[in-house]
Amino acid sequence: MDSNNTHPPNTESELRPSALKTLRRFFFVAWHVSPFGAIAQALLTLLHGLIPIGILWASRGLVNLITAILAKEAEPSLETAAPWLIGLVLLATLRNISGTYDGYLRWKMQNRIKVHQQHALIEAATHIDFALFDQPQTYDLIQRARQALDHRLTNFLRFLTEIGQLCVTLVGYGVLLWIADPLLVLVVVIPAIPSAWFKVKTAEKGYMYDYHTTPVRRMMDYMLGLLLGSSSGQEVRLYGLFNRFFGRWRTNHRKWRKESLSMIWTEIRASTGTTIAEIVAYAIAIGILAARIVDGNLTLGDYVVLTGAAATFQGNMEGLLGNIQSIFVDLPLLRDLHFLLERAEKTRTQAGTETFPTPLQQGVQVRNLRFRYSGATDDVLQDINFHVRPGEVVSIVGVNGAGKSTLIKLLLGLYQPDDGTIHYDGINAASIAPEQIALNCAAVFQDFTRFRRPVREELVPGPPGLQIDDDTLWDVINAVGISDRFQTLPHGLDTYLDPSLGEDGEGAELSGGEWQKVALARALARNPQVLVLDEPTAALDPQAEVELYQRFVELATGRMTFLISHRIGSARLADRILVLDAGRIVEDGTHETLLAKDGRYAQFFRAQAHWYQ
Repeated sequence: MDSNNTHPPNTESELRPSALKTLRRFFFVAWHVSPFGAIAQALLTLLHGLIPIGILWASRGLVNLITAILAKEAEPSLETAAPWLIGLVLLATLRNISGTYDGYLRWKMQNRIKVHQQHALIEAATHIDFALFDQPQTYDLIQRARQALDHRLTNFLRFLTEIGQLCVTLVGYGVLLWIADPLLVLVVVIPAIPSAWFKVKTAEKGYMYDYHTTPVRRMMDYMLGLLLGSSSGQEVRLYGLFNRFFGRWRTNHRKWRKESLSMIWTEIRASTGTTIAEIVAYAIAIGILAARIVDGNLTLGDYVVLTGAAATFQGNMEGLLGNIQSIFVDLPLLRDLHFLLERAEKTRTQAGTETFPTPLQQGVQVRNLRFRYSGATDDVLQDINFHVRPGEVVSIVGVNGAGKSTLIKLLLGLYQPDDGTIHYDGINAASIAPEQIALNCAAVFQDFTRFRRPVREELVPGPPGLQIDDDTLWDVINAVGISDRFQTLPHGLDTYLDPSLGEDGEGAELSGGEWQKVALARALARNPQVLVLDEPTAALDPQAEVELYQRFVELATGRMTFLISHRIGSARLADRILVLDAGRIVEDGTHETLLAKDGRYAQFFRAQAHWYQ
């Protein structure tokens, strides 16, 4: 299976967002999380767009009444003024009350949408092709998706509702101006055309700025983590690395600042010219209205209403264009989020559904396996063929970079081969459900994860439904030789394996060797059919490594077991040895037969023999 179809976009043409598709998906999510909230938000948006028009119209009536009274054309009367006054008070009250509810409803909708999309993003990260995590572009894509969730998604609903509200108000004001004089509409609208163009162009440049500065910002975050992190703090101080790391952070910060200032000046230059044009247009509109008053075609109330409408029209137009600009800035980031979700969904739907064979009868059969990392020019593995029976212990040896860990990740379903197949009891591994592989296969990797959760959770990570009782856990803990340490923990199996996470500082701090035993226990606890030990002992001396591998083999009795190492000592524990060199299996046999063959394995053994004497 080729994983190239899951690549993130990496050209400018691919980066331009499909605005309609992204908006449609956003509205679908909003409706999905809260249909009532979506309807209520739409009604409030319409109401908020109409209220300013009503206030302006009531003000017109009140000004005309006052003008008539001053001109002795009407008698002062509370009864005559009351409708306009009551209307203004009611509209202002309605605006304030509805604004409060609108803020609450919008926050609630934003929170629901954000939680929904956060859950989708977390799930997506577990389903996209694992090989993509070897590419920096994938981390950039995920960072932009997180940025969309953390900063952009919460504002997106506000921008959309404000756009809807402003559109309703602008239509109302536009009708008033058109009735008075169609020329007024043209005068206030024409300056908005170049402004809209500049804002769209600025938004496009804004996304490209986000895209190109993502690696710089990611490096800044990384260097800051080294400077402030507790795990790196001791070596930063011991080796005097503060100035070096801070210098790198500062260099990247300068790059980011330079790009940011360039973007800001682009926006300033674009807005200055359009602002001048809007001021001139407003002055022309005032002149037209003044001339209509002189001609006797407008009342003072009409003049107040129309000048207010012209000024507010321009302000609302500016607000509308500003929100549209924000939408154009945010849409590409949301598009990255949706791109990631779509790729994950595609991978999930293509995942297998079959059950892992239990118990294994024939073992694993690998035929003509080939794999190449995306973007690489050479295959990491090619022409890989072998068969391993249930209960067989196989050692895979080779120099660093020979492809040992890559082969294991293919066997465990973390990577998908470009060519060839892997079968468990005749069932293609690509057809087996990922959760089935997780239940039946376990590994201790070279860079095994320290989750730092309570002991119980640390030893039993796994798919939903995986339950392991305490008696079994203690059996495994005893087997790996860490029971004495765990029996002294203040909260037993519920003790956090990190002092900073435990209550009242009662978490436990483990040594490196103890963490290795935890990783072994984690692999053994679920009683898997396939076990892998992938060089978790690189920091140990060769003899200590052999002892750990020997214990692992004893604990793994009866299971198909793979031992991975660039050291030869552990290979003697295996029933069979596969020698990898430059991505190919060059030798296959037992320790004795391979020594007798006097080939690559024999060279390795002679070169390292002094380590075990």
